Amino acid sequence: MKHSKYLHRVELVRDSITQSLTQTEMDGMLKVARALTRPWREGINSKPLIMTAGNGGSHAIAEHMCGELAWRLDKERELRLPCLCLTSNPTLLSALANDIKDPTEAISYYAGSLAWVPAESKEEEAIPWLIGFSTSGRSRNLRTLFSTTHLNYPGQWWRKIVFTGPDWSSEDGSCIPADWAFQTKGSTDTTIIQEVHMVMMHLFCQMIHDSLN
Repeated sequence: MKHSKYLHRVELVRDSITQSLTQTEMDGMLKVARALTRPWREGINSKPLIMTAGNGGSHAIAEHMCGELAWRLDKERELRLPCLCLTSNPTLLSALANDIKDPTEAISYYAGSLAWVPAESKEEEAIPWLIGFSTSGRSRNLRTLFSTTHLNYPGQWWRKIVFTGPDWSSEDGSCIPADWAFQTKGSTDTTIIQEVHMVMMHLFCQMIHDSLN
């Protein structure tokens, strides 16, 4: 069959989507979406900045997510949520990587300068949300970012979500630490994981927008 190799790939993506997006997983995603949108639903003055990050193809998904959240890409076409992709500033990131001792800390410096909250601030709603994409779950710069963000908020932790692959584990110190992990199941192929992450990201964004209404 002429396209059997490519059709097999489609089957692998479909199988991974089916395994990854169970009712239980989607219930968990919806719960997080509602937690993220609470300040908007309840009319709270302090609203958090949403920041995304990723490397390579995962960066493209992280950047895409900001477009979905900041400018709703459906028939309504309206500005919705403040969202910024941390890995989308090559001028600053390359300068930081060149000047600081550990280049993996570059996006951590950037994130801290963008979403700094005074120590005297007690408003829980102002604490930012950090959303990372990593197929391995072990990206060094994301692991550094997710491990150090609390330093800008004495006594308070950023809310952290990671979209990752089947090898991520909360008990593995080499993995990105997060409050919530949305994992793909099945294939360990990087490009298939990214395909599934695109589907998961779009669903999560839809849940966020639906939660605002």
